Amino acid sequence: MNLTPCAKYLLITNIIVFVICMAYPPATDALALYYIKSEQFKPYQFFTYMFVHSGFTHIFFNMFALYQFGSIIESVWGSKRFSFYYIVCGLGAAIVNMLVNYYQIAPAQEAAEALIANPTVEGLRTFAAEHSYLFKMQLLDDFITNYQHSPDFAQAIKDIVSKAAENFTARPVVGASGAVFGLLLAFGMMFPDMKLQFMFIPIGIKAKYFVLLYGAAELFFGVNDFSGDNIAHFAHLGGMLFGIIMILWWKRNPHNDFFNA
Repeated sequence: MNLTPCAKYLLITNIIVFVICMAYPPATDALALYYIKSEQFKPYQFFTYMFVHSGFTHIFFNMFALYQFGSIIESVWGSKRFSFYYIVCGLGAAIVNMLVNYYQIAPAQEAAEALIANPTVEGLRTFAAEHSYLFKMQLLDDFITNYQHSPDFAQAIKDIVSKAAENFTARPVVGASGAVFGLLLAFGMMFPDMKLQFMFIPIGIKAKYFVLLYGAAELFFGVNDFSGDNIAHFAHLGGMLFGIIMILWWKRNPHNDFFNA
């Protein structure tokens, strides 16, 4: 399959940014999307994050999906509609992920601030139990046992909680996955009965079922908060959400001079 113009330019841009970030790592920090209350957050990151990838595997699968689905969709829609859809899905993914992060992080930050204001052993144990992924519990027990009678123990609690709280906003979001999931949704809606063949799967899966299964899996893993997998599941769902909103809007308003020009 030949790459259509916009899909080709998106693929080339992603590869160029990937090479730049590999050669100059500070570029990743500048372009990745940080939590809105992080000191590293900049508004332009809502756009630039979707061209940054964490490694070869990450960019390979995203660009492979862009190649597989993007050109087909662009050949039907045209470059204007396709590029608009791709970017909005990417922006939507960032917005949804940011909202979910705020919902998850804000209470934890409030708990950290309350503990810093009133540092106690009981409060530290409760905070650590609720956010165990931030602490090595055995080391925390040793810390409490060894230092709880120290005159500087209250300050030590403040320091350890402040450092732990920094991790709430330290991990940025990168990748074109949100926009790619929007493409996957569009493909499933446009060609619902087309069978997709995947490596290691001996039978074809209809596009509509594949989209439903993938969306359900992302929702399951996102709701159950598998924080160790380092995947922004709600960003993927956000790309699909904004995608379906646009597609339904266009179906209700089929005559648009900009996209039909």
